[in-house]
Amino acid sequence: MAGYASSIYYNYDGTVLRLGRGFIGTGGIQYPPNWLGITTDGDKLAIGITIGAASTLTFDSRFWTGFGTDGNLIPLQFEDVGVGTATTEGLRTQFKIEEVQNAVETLSGTRWLIIRNTEFGTPIPVGVTSYRTEVISVGQTRVGMISATTDNGMLESLITGAGTSSVPGYTTTFLPNYPNPEDYYYERDIEL
Repeated sequence: MAGYASSIYYNYDGTVLRLGRGFIGTGGIQYPPNWLGITTDGDKLAIGITIGAASTLTFDSRFWTGFGTDGNLIPLQFEDVGVGTATTEGLRTQFKIEEVQNAVETLSGTRWLIIRNTEFGTPIPVGVTSYRTEVISVGQTRVGMISATTDNGMLESLITGAGTSSVPGYTTTFLPNYPNPEDYYYERDIEL
C-alpha cells in the first residue's frame, strides 16, 4: 500500500521543500511561499534545488502518513494510547491481532477433524495434529516477533519481508512461514 508525497518534489540541501511554503537558502536568503510556484525549473536548479518525481518518494501507508518538511517519514501511532477507560490500539497491537486471525484462518481447514473427534470420538490423524501444533508454534513466534519490534521502521521491515531490521531476541529478521499442510497429511487420505 504505497502512498505518495506529491506529484513532484523539490530537494534543497537535504530538505524536501513544499509548494506554498517559504524557505531559507544559502547565505540566509529568504524565499517567499510562492517562489517554487512562480519560478522555472532552471531557476530552481540554479540555486541548487533538485527536482524529482513522487515515485521516488513512496511510502507504505500502513506504517506512515507521509513525509515531513525535513523529508523524513511521519510515523503512524506505534504504541497503544489510553485515555481514561478508552484505548486506541497502535500499529504493533493491530498487526498482532491480524496475525492471530491469520493463524486461526490457517487452522480452519482442519477444525472439522477436531469437532468430529470431540463429537464422535473419531481419531485425529497424527499428521493433522502435527500440522496444527506447528501452525500454533509458528503463529506464536510471529506474534512474538511483532511484539518485539520497537518502532515503525522495524515493524515495516518485518511485515513486508524486507528483513532489513534486526528484531531484539530473534536470530532472524524474517517472519517464519506457516507450514504447508501437504507436508503433514493428504486430505484424500482422511476418511469421513
